[in-house]
Amino acid sequence: ERRYNELDIVINNVKIERVYEIKFLGVVIDSRICWKPHIKYVRGKLARGIAILGKAKYIFNQKALYMLYNTMLLPYLSYCVEVWGNTYKSNLQTITTMQKRAIRLITNAGYLDHTNELFIKTRTMKFQDLVKYKTAQIMYKVRNKLMPDKIQKLFTEREGGYNLRGTLNLKIHKFRTTLKQMCITIIGVKLWNNLEEEIKVSTNINVFKMNYKKHILNKYIVENR
Repeated sequence: ERRYNELDIVINNVKIERVYEIKFLGVVIDSRICWKPHIKYVRGKLARGIAILGKAKYIFNQKALYMLYNTMLLPYLSYCVEVWGNTYKSNLQTITTMQKRAIRLITNAGYLDHTNELFIKTRTMKFQDLVKYKTAQIMYKVRNKLMPDKIQKLFTEREGGYNLRGTLNLKIHKFRTTLKQMCITIIGVKLWNNLEEEIKVSTNINVFKMNYKKHILNKYIVENR
């Protein structure tokens, strides 16, 4: 059955085969840009890492287990997550659950133990905050004109006098679709504009990362009271 909006592309009398997903630079891109195939790929990698943690917890201490987490799970959780992580929450629920499972294994906590305190104990960001953390880094670079010109042109500085509050903000462009709403040009700008000013004015990207992570972890402490 022919799909809607499907076109035939012919080059030198050779029809180009259409594919609905392809792995490019380590990210599985799908034709609907819903990121489900890549999320499935990440889940598979996390499952292997969690299985190893489950066996290793009987041998290694918490510090060694956390090193395994940073080696086997975190790279898959964080790689290009500012792109594929800004999607429907329902698509990411399994990822969130698997990360919690890993944190419980690292800390030798019970299967049903609340994880907020465990994230504080290990100084680890929850997946949804890791998405924001990585997205915010892109926005910091955009606001400080550290990105390539083609990317910089996708964003617009806030209009208005420079003596007004929020002069570090960026302009939110209009959008019509949910897909566009979840693009970094929209969701990233909203995230940036809502950041505390003292985080935005960080002197360099490393200071920004440190300040923003501290802000996230402090939020967990407040929630845990």
